[in-house]
Parts: sequence; C-alpha cells; structure tokens
Amino acid sequence: MLQSEVGLEILLLRDLDMAKRFIQAELGPLALDTRDNERLRETLDASFRFGSHVAAAEYLQLHEHTVRNRLQKAEQLLGSSIRERSTENCRSRCGFVESCPDLAERAAPRT
Repeated sequence: MLQSEVGLEILLLRDLDMAKRFIQAELGPLALDTRDNERLRETLDASFRFGSHVAAAEYLQLHEHTVRNRLQKAEQLLGSSIRERSTENCRSRCGFVESCPDLAERAAPRT
C-alpha cells in the first residue's frame, strides 16, 4: 500500500477531533455506528470498488435489488447522489470509519 493511498487516514489519525469533524461533514448520518449503516457503507464500498451495483451484488452475495435499495438509502443519508462524489474519496471515508469503529460513534451527528 502506498503512502498516497493512506495519506488521508494518516492525517486524520493524528488529530481525532479533526477526524470526527471531517467524517461527520462527509458522511453525516451515515457515520453513525449502527449495523444498518455498516451495511450501507460496505455496499457503497463494493459498488465503488467494482463499478456497478450488479458486480457489487455478486461480490456481497446479495440480490441486485437489495444493493440498489441500499445505495438509494445511502444517498438519502448522504444528501447527494453517490455519482457526484469522488469514488476514491468516498471509499476511503467509508473504509476509514470501518477501520476505526470507536471514531464512528464520536463522529455521529448529535440530534
């Protein structure tokens, strides 16, 4: 793995308060540490990684409609189309939350 591939994570791990604000701003309610959100982040990651909901469904061993529904739900939580977001940046953010589960709860927006 190259430093350029983990640069964002390195910076965020150095300042957890900044990481919290960044993740909250980028993922909003999708950053909440819930099982449903974990599934949505995993589905987003697979969709970006494989380039389509069909390939993501095969990888996740789910029906295409399930993946499509999850992606629509993720878009609702993000407040924008996933097509408008940078693939690598979104994958990185979703992966970062998964690799730092204690950060997910701290990054959760307060209601």
